[in-house]
Amino acid sequence: MSAVQPNCNTDTGTINVVISNGTSPFSATISSTTGPYTSTQTGLTTNNVSFTGLAADTYEVRITDANGCQTAASTETITAPEALSTTASISQAYTCTQQGVITFAVPTTPNSGTSPYLYGINGVFSNNPVK
Repeated sequence: MSAVQPNCNTDTGTINVVISNGTSPFSATISSTTGPYTSTQTGLTTNNVSFTGLAADTYEVRITDANGCQTAASTETITAPEALSTTASISQAYTCTQQGVITFAVPTTPNSGTSPYLYGINGVFSNNPVK
């Protein structure tokens, strides 16, 4: 069993399970160890199963085969990075150029996340990354 950690603080984690013994079809159940989340996939005829869209949490996975034999719980943890946040302020008054472009400097230091960062103003993002 392996986990694919999300790149952002979102519910995009994945747990992949490889079933090595038993008789198909299988059912696979995943449960959060801290909350009410449970999901079951049934009728599995391959030895690979993935649970996607997982939030940061610790999960238990159990596999049941066609004969009713069940595995012991296997545990895997999804860890999401800290939510991205930043603080920005205008350090000088803006100026207008002859082409009508407003230019200004915005010093910003992201408080979390993974670089490089892209910046945007009013929903329009630049192709120049902030490092």
